[in-house]
Amino acid sequence: MAYELGPQTLISLVAAADLSANQYYVVKMNSAGDVLLHDDNDEQFPLGVLQNAPASGETASVLVAGVTKVVAGTSFNPQNLLAAVDSTGKVSNVIAGNYVIGQPITASGADGDIVTALVSFAAPYDG
Repeated sequence: MAYELGPQTLISLVAAADLSANQYYVVKMNSAGDVLLHDDNDEQFPLGVLQNAPASGETASVLVAGVTKVVAGTSFNPQNLLAAVDSTGKVSNVIAGNYVIGQPITASGADGDIVTALVSFAAPYDG
């Protein structure tokens, strides 16, 4: 069962789009300083994990460091490193060229699973 654990580092920004269906997905910041779903294909840095479900223009609570729930894009085990690798903000195993964002604490069996991960977005590095 996925869980969250404090302390956590959270920031609040404005949702640039409707993110009401994207709680626990990885987000990025656009040039206006607002939050959108992360898309690793555009080579922008991931910002954090969305903790709430804001509509466009509402406040987005974004976890930038700590233990949190995340939505998996594939299956993986706790010894793997995680990256935000698809256009929907889900997490997966790191492959060359992905930004490493953390490590899973619980395993994922399939796309869409909600799992627990230790994440830090302060200085994501290219895996």
